[in-house]
Amino acid sequence: MRSSTRAPLQRRDGLDPGAERRDAAVSDTAGVDDDLVRVTLVDSEPAAELAVSMLQAEDIHAMWRGNLSSAAFGVGTSGSIEVLVRAEDAERASELLNAQDDTMV
Repeated sequence: MRSSTRAPLQRRDGLDPGAERRDAAVSDTAGVDDDLVRVTLVDSEPAAELAVSMLQAEDIHAMWRGNLSSAAFGVGTSGSIEVLVRAEDAERASELLNAQDDTMV
């Protein structure tokens, strides 16, 4: 008789398929938090992803950090996600984001 419990699916290389995304924020900020500065605040994960993608397309290392669990309960959702870049890229990143905001109005 076969057992009804199954092992979790794994890729052939042995990695957890979702681990990369779950660990991205931790690995991106490990040891570099002091070197990062906030260039903008956004109110949703899609807006944060868009800003980060735009900055990365311009060769600016960027990431977002926020408390999405509070957003699920409707608390602190306005501007609760920070978009962060290295201090040396902050001025250029701000200019790019401001130019993007001007074109979206």
